[in-house]
Amino acid sequence: MAVLKRQKKVEKLVASRWLRRVLEELRRRQWKVAWVVENAVEMWTLFEILTAKERAGTSPNIRVSLNALPMMSNNNDIIVLFADGSYQLPDYGELRRYKAIIVVGPPDLIVSLERRNLPPPHIFRARKLVLTCGEDDIREMLMACDVPEDVALLAAYVMKDRLTYTDLYALVRRVKHLTGHSNDESAVLREVLDVLHELVEETLINSGAQGPLKLVRWYEERPRRFWGFKQIVSRLLEHIVKPLTDYLWNRSTVEPPNGVFFFGPPGNGKSTLMMNLAIEIARRCPRLLVFELDMLMARSRLFGETEARTQMAFDLIDRFKPCIVLMDEAESQLLVRKREQLHECVIAQINCFLRWRSSSKDVFIMMTSNEPKLMDGAAIRSKRMDCAAPVPYPDANTRRELIAKEAERLGLVFEHPSATLDEAVRLSTGMSCSDIVRCLENVACAVKDKRPRPVDDLLLEEFRRCALSGLDLSARADELRQLLRALPRAEFKDCVRKVIAEFEAEAGRRGPETWRLGRGPGESEFEAEARRRMGGHSDQYYVV
Repeated sequence: MAVLKRQKKVEKLVASRWLRRVLEELRRRQWKVAWVVENAVEMWTLFEILTAKERAGTSPNIRVSLNALPMMSNNNDIIVLFADGSYQLPDYGELRRYKAIIVVGPPDLIVSLERRNLPPPHIFRARKLVLTCGEDDIREMLMACDVPEDVALLAAYVMKDRLTYTDLYALVRRVKHLTGHSNDESAVLREVLDVLHELVEETLINSGAQGPLKLVRWYEERPRRFWGFKQIVSRLLEHIVKPLTDYLWNRSTVEPPNGVFFFGPPGNGKSTLMMNLAIEIARRCPRLLVFELDMLMARSRLFGETEARTQMAFDLIDRFKPCIVLMDEAESQLLVRKREQLHECVIAQINCFLRWRSSSKDVFIMMTSNEPKLMDGAAIRSKRMDCAAPVPYPDANTRRELIAKEAERLGLVFEHPSATLDEAVRLSTGMSCSDIVRCLENVACAVKDKRPRPVDDLLLEEFRRCALSGLDLSARADELRQLLRALPRAEFKDCVRKVIAEFEAEAGRRGPETWRLGRGPGESEFEAEARRRMGGHSDQYYVV
């Protein structure tokens, strides 16, 4: 009985706080009609426990109805109308008869109403209210549910300005997850983040934006394997991660960069680096949410539906700020205009969003692309993507660390580690990180099949086979030069030029780039040695 009384008391508190906040916003904005984004069914359930006397104590002449205007009302009444997704609003003339009218409905209600052209679109678009709970409201509600004060303070800090009052009611019903571990700070933080991410995912599902917008539970993600590129990683930590976290914690007034744009040849860890960077920023500032944005999932054959879904995703991003937005393979979403893959209106819509968010540091955007020259130039210019970071092919130090770490992970033990590693680093010049990992996995499969050859020979022969399969170092060097020309303002140019110099030096050492095994006269020492090794054994010793 005591639990039921406490629950009813909290529900009444949530409903009264919501009504008071809505009326304050109406008076402040001087609106006659407002559409409040909430779950109409749950808010109606909360409102049923408020008596007429309590409503009158908040403001006079409050009339509440469900899916219909109340009977016997006059011009001095304030109407609170709870409408589900199938409700059809009356015309604008009938709505103007009252002193004020508050329409409470789900996020997809306005989309369906605009599609059916029932009310004038400017009425509700300009008067849409997404009321979020402040830190004091969340803390007071949780402490009313006997949540420890330290847990309530932590939860209020993480969730402030993100939860609607419907979400706050859902949080109150889940307070059992926030009790019992008040002495373990990490366990409390994980439970708070679990509840917050569950509420955000429910909002994405109810709004229909779960396709283009995906929530990443960064606290459950382990940093992905990413070896090497130490110079690029150290600069990103110094110039991106530290300024952004200091700014979010109000420790610095220096504004961080607006975003990071990773570009370069495929298979070298751009997506992995982007995800690891987002996880590191979120761990330093747990209040951040991490989203993955894919505009191709918002496409629809219905006229205007793609733009509506895109705008819904942007509205949710703005609602759940501060957050990090990840856009992988951005060239498929932000192509040069006048192409058929994506409508120009969507590209212009994304550019308007980037321009709007460039004045605020609450939304940090990171993109990756294999073909930056195919992307719309307005989306990746300065003040929208301040940091352009090329991720080239791995240099010698990166290849050495990558081969050593992956060989250790796969259980490969060399008889002569130093000599084998030096030769493998030289033979793998020009290969991408994914190609190197695949070669090591092939060697691990050969060792597992118990082939009667040392691991050192299997590894070097696998790298020689890949080097002779059409790898043109001069072409790879030209590819990196074109990459720098595509985005002249790119940073870390010294790292790219270092890789280009390595490729040119190794290409001169190997001789003319004629990687055909049948060539005899004029072949280089490298080709002759590789042909001798590959032709001197039977097929049963081939790695692949």
